[in-house]
Amino acid sequence: MNATIAGNRSNLRFGPVATVIVVLALLLRVFYAFGTTVENPISGDTNQYVLYAWNMTHGATFSSSVPVAGPVVADSYRGPGYPSMLAVAMMLAGNAELSLRDAGHGRMTLVAQPTTWISYVYFAQAVLGALTVLLAIAVARFWLGREASLCVGLLTALWPHLVSFAGVLLGETLFGFTLLLAVWLLLLAQQRNRAWLAACAGLAFAAAYLVNPVIALFPLVAGVALLFRHRPQLAVVLVAVYMIAPCGWALRNASIPHSTGSYERAAQNFVEGSWPRFFDASNARFSNPIARGMYLAEAREESAFLANASTGLDLMANRMKQEPGYYVSWYLLQKPYLLWDWSVRSGWGDIYFPVTPVSPFTHIPALRWMEAAFIAFNPVFFGLAMLATLVIALRFAWRPNETGFAEGMIALLLLYLTAVHTVLQAEPRYSVPYRPEELLMAVTAVAWIFNRIAARRAPSSTPDTQLAQEQTPVSAKE
Repeated sequence: MNATIAGNRSNLRFGPVATVIVVLALLLRVFYAFGTTVENPISGDTNQYVLYAWNMTHGATFSSSVPVAGPVVADSYRGPGYPSMLAVAMMLAGNAELSLRDAGHGRMTLVAQPTTWISYVYFAQAVLGALTVLLAIAVARFWLGREASLCVGLLTALWPHLVSFAGVLLGETLFGFTLLLAVWLLLLAQQRNRAWLAACAGLAFAAAYLVNPVIALFPLVAGVALLFRHRPQLAVVLVAVYMIAPCGWALRNASIPHSTGSYERAAQNFVEGSWPRFFDASNARFSNPIARGMYLAEAREESAFLANASTGLDLMANRMKQEPGYYVSWYLLQKPYLLWDWSVRSGWGDIYFPVTPVSPFTHIPALRWMEAAFIAFNPVFFGLAMLATLVIALRFAWRPNETGFAEGMIALLLLYLTAVHTVLQAEPRYSVPYRPEELLMAVTAVAWIFNRIAARRAPSSTPDTQLAQEQTPVSAKE
């Protein structure tokens, strides 16, 4: 009875602390989104997402065409997930007009007039970010203790990239939420052996795919893992429901003549990702002639690849043959770490995508110190996460029935995502949605270390104690 009371009290403490962490995550994201000054919230990749949303609300066409530049032509370069979220915000605001402004160097930038719908998006992303923290805690509880799970939640709540990207018009926050939701539903389905939960997981993976197709093959990996766990019905339901999204989207795209779609985007990322200094060259191409020359050389290689993949591969191979050791190091060492590094390359830098003159992380000392601590420990988080990921993934692949399904799936997911970005394009912005999974593995590694230390310090059991433990029923031990 005393043990039951103690357990109930522990649960009561766990619930309020988890709630406080989730509320803290929400408040921090709202405070950042509405307490930050950016030069132009619509810049870079954001332009395409906003144009898709604007054309959806004004002409019911999924297109990134600039309305004033000619006819609106449907395309499929981006997935419809995040633009749909922006379109809903525009419709709720009731007014989402766009205008063009000269951005220099022959470029034009979009300006929202008024910006009410942007505020709606920021608040929605703050809520999604807080729910992601809740999901991180829930996923951690499948194999970690209460304290470790709360630690995962707190780190996810405070991680600066996850905070700052809640105030950016990019799909990272939505993608991170849908992906972790899909994983949580998958783990529940396997644990409870319920087909309807597998169907929900398939729908969540489908939603994640429509936000970012980088996840395209992982639900199939999850289906194979379920087969190894003797859950064929769950595997079939998961994959069948998930495939509705990629098949449906492919059928839609096939009906669009001469459309620039996902293949072109993947090919561009593949070529760009083979140039180690591409982001530096892209950012400096208007002020540095050497950077501009490198940028144009990459563009020629990219055009050749899109025209003929074989020709493009030959050009890439000839370039890499000139410095084979450098490119081996790039793909095996530098690029995987670059994905989990700190400073955003395809943006303003640090934790910022748009130019951000005023940020709570720069003018509030506590947040500035917190970010400095995260920067200092980021390589440690990476090392711990990769250690746990490799050990668990190898164990899961070698002995799937003797390894926890939950931690095994997180490890496989991290390996899958790192491999895909290593082949295509890697930079810290792309890892923002995956930081909760990284933290799950990092805290798992720390838990291993503490358990080993505790085991060494614990006094040895006496023979009488060992005999008593051996005679204790399994149900009593559990």
